[in-house]
Amino acid sequence: MDVTTEPATADRWDDVLAVFGTRGDPARCWCAYLLRPKVDYRDRAGNRDHLRTVVAGPTPPGLLAYSEGTPVGWVAAAPRSLFGPRLERSPALRPLPYEGTVWSVLCFVVPRPYRQLGVAHALLAGAVDQARSAEAAAIEGVPRDDTTGRRWPNPVAYTGTASMFLRAGFTEVDRRRDDRVVYRLVL
Repeated sequence: MDVTTEPATADRWDDVLAVFGTRGDPARCWCAYLLRPKVDYRDRAGNRDHLRTVVAGPTPPGLLAYSEGTPVGWVAAAPRSLFGPRLERSPALRPLPYEGTVWSVLCFVVPRPYRQLGVAHALLAGAVDQARSAEAAAIEGVPRDDTTGRRWPNPVAYTGTASMFLRAGFTEVDRRRDDRVVYRLVL
């Protein structure tokens, strides 16, 4: 599958809607966990509206993946400061000190028909390219560790998998738990 990525901007809001869909975890969360100080997953409309407000802001909160013009995926990837309050409170996602601007790659959404086709890999590569273009010093993620052969169900692996980050050139810089590893790519 040929996949391209573009920043999630206000003019692409309909594509964000198409990727997040109307059911399942993405349609409840809308990346509110990462972007709102307090999350109520029953407030689907409020979470969606909050993401729309952030998408319309000056810093796109993520990227969209396209195949032949069809939106096929999303990744929350932006300067770490956009996600700051949530990251600071999360034992698994808390950032490590680093000099300079650091981008975070935090949440992948790939609708079922497009899974296992390289969409998440393309989104991660796009996030690296965007961070590099923005002259970030580094980009980090906290994926689930699948390097021991363990497979993670999609709702649990929303932060990606370690093998994907390793293939993209990231290196391990911290281990939070057996299943949570911080990976960094110095740009």
